Amino acid sequence: MLHRITLRKLWLNYLDALESVDTSSAPDIEWPIPPGDRPVNILWVGCHIN
Repeated sequence: MLHRITLRKLWLNYLDALESVDTSSAPDIEWPIPPGDRPVNILWVGCHIN
């Protein structure tokens, strides 16, 4: 259960990051990396469950 909550939180954070991307600089946009494409050791950095 904890894994599902953490993964859901990561995806919600990713969606927030997508919404904050400034697309006016297209085509040089730096898109955030989706949680599923990140190395495992990066997934847990700064991850807090409230």
